[in-house]
Amino acid sequence: MVLAITVVLGVSADLLTKHIAFERLASRPVAIDPDLVLARLEHRIPLNERGPLDPALLVQNGFDVNDLPPQAFAEIIPHHEPTTAVPSVLDFTLVLNPGAVFGTGAGKRGLFAVFTVFAVGAALWLFATQLSARDRVSQAAVALVVAGGLGNLYDRIRYACVRDFLNFFPGTELPFGLAWPNGSPDLWPWVSNIADKLLIVGIALLLIKLWRVPRPHETGSGAEVDAPTSGPGAPASDQ
Repeated sequence: MVLAITVVLGVSADLLTKHIAFERLASRPVAIDPDLVLARLEHRIPLNERGPLDPALLVQNGFDVNDLPPQAFAEIIPHHEPTTAVPSVLDFTLVLNPGAVFGTGAGKRGLFAVFTVFAVGAALWLFATQLSARDRVSQAAVALVVAGGLGNLYDRIRYACVRDFLNFFPGTELPFGLAWPNGSPDLWPWVSNIADKLLIVGIALLLIKLWRVPRPHETGSGAEVDAPTSGPGAPASDQ
């Protein structure tokens, strides 16, 4: 019940919020054509350029547009301003992620789908064989990981990319002039979704539980106990 309820609620929350965001945040509902996404990825054309693309400008910037169908230059995400939910903490903006966490591995759709199926299977095996029936926290943590994996797996299969819209700490930069390896000075330059947060929370809970498990010497397991020399528990003397 813990697994089923948590997974259903988690996947439902993820897909529902993605649907609402891509329906309402821009000037028009955003319908994602997976063939258009794959065509752009094949020719290394950015997915998140706002509005229709100018072929001449793409060629000028070194992008490969040979034999690319005209619809590949069509608008995917229209121009729109971010919607502020909590000032300086959270904005809503539409982004398509063809990769994995932090945008790594763009275009590896099949690889990520196989890895997600394997990871979900491993989590279910852990749930069925390794967790105590009373360990509700670990059960919920595994269920959150499964829900997050399934939410993004649906997007990769249906749209050839993952729909993101949560932009945390917009406009806040790293201190001391620091920057991320990609050159961004933003405190958190990645846009994410509910599935990503479910994965992070689930993995964090599992790590905390693992860290808090007592070691054998802390529980007295395997420690030798001296036998009493007298009293009811004392061994009988040789006659």
